[in-house]
Amino acid sequence: MKRLMIALALAVAAAAPLAAQAPQGPGGRGRMMGPGGPFAILRGLNLTDDQRQQIKAILDQNRPTEPPQGMTLERKLHAAILNGDAGSIQTLKTEMLQLHEQQLDREIALLQQIAPILTPDQKQQLLKRAGGQ
Repeated sequence: MKRLMIALALAVAAAAPLAAQAPQGPGGRGRMMGPGGPFAILRGLNLTDDQRQQIKAILDQNRPTEPPQGMTLERKLHAAILNGDAGSIQTLKTEMLQLHEQQLDREIALLQQIAPILTPDQKQQLLKRAGGQ
């Protein structure tokens, strides 16, 4: 199970760039809601309709209620860099790292809820994709 969680986390990380509270652009879509749609790493696993519904319910229950802060912090960081404000750079860097950690914690929690829904074969497919086997 630990290998699967690591493989799932690696697959998520490889699927899209790390972003604090997950904004990728103006739409605020995140790592798990990236270019391939909701949880793109699960594509090709031939999920049943029941599995899709269960995963959708998990994602809906865990949808962030606050607007993403990552883009705001990133803009502030860029301004601090351009203005040569070393103190602000360090503070913003620390804030961004904390947001990255929180995002990773949320993704791990989601994956821990989703993993039991997958069949052993689906889990093996994810492990192979992530190079975990």
